[in-house]
Amino acid sequence: MWHTTENIDPTQRIAENRHALDSILKDLPGIDFFFSCITGTKSNSNSKYSLIRPGIAYFIVHKKSKDVNEETVFKTFHDSGFLPTMSAMKNNQANKVDSMLNLLKQVVKDHNSTYAKETIAASLLHCETVAELTNQMEQIRTSNTTPCRLVICNEGCRAALVQSYQNLIDDDMVLTMTDMPATIATKTVTAEPTTNLGKSIATVSRILTKTNHGLYKGNIYRKEPLGEYSYTLMCSVESYLQALISLEDVQDELIMHLHSLQQILAHKDC
Repeated sequence: MWHTTENIDPTQRIAENRHALDSILKDLPGIDFFFSCITGTKSNSNSKYSLIRPGIAYFIVHKKSKDVNEETVFKTFHDSGFLPTMSAMKNNQANKVDSMLNLLKQVVKDHNSTYAKETIAASLLHCETVAELTNQMEQIRTSNTTPCRLVICNEGCRAALVQSYQNLIDDDMVLTMTDMPATIATKTVTAEPTTNLGKSIATVSRILTKTNHGLYKGNIYRKEPLGEYSYTLMCSVESYLQALISLEDVQDELIMHLHSLQQILAHKDC
């Protein structure tokens, strides 16, 4: 929950603070992805005069590391002007799907609530009037398209999350998905394939990237042109490769390894 000594309505700055916190959180080392959701809690649920206090709920998935744990996340939030209430998953909970889903449900409970949507709208209107936020408004609006957003920090998690995201959308969850890789980039060295089959796989990979297509569990997915973060099932690997071998530039290279490419790329773990 956001706390401040300023004499202002906390709702006014929640869009700005959500953008700032998301940006800070994604740079913590070891963060794979997180859900960020505008929410509210009643200050006194037993009173008819209870007030709803705005806040931001997070569900954070990260690698085990001394650099990112309950203490470092708490300090990050606290130093940014928030008073967080945190619950770290125990080892036995992490292996139980029901435990994880129950915690996630608590975080995203207001994904389509009128309160959350009105809170964002009011806050964005206020932020438009703050002169020092003028240069940040595009990013602030992007961070607050919907009450709930899924932020991918580790590109290695993207393929699995794309399908999970689509499943949530199909189940009527109101959610946006975005990539926010860490600002501090690590230098990687990519070895060039040395075998002809390896080169053919690399060729298919380049075509997938160039055409905004993705491979997940043996199927090809297409990025929707009108949905910045939406992906839909396009076709099987076999159908995709048959289409590629009709392209003159890559026909000779791919047709020599067509059977092997189908076996490798259509595998459920690919």
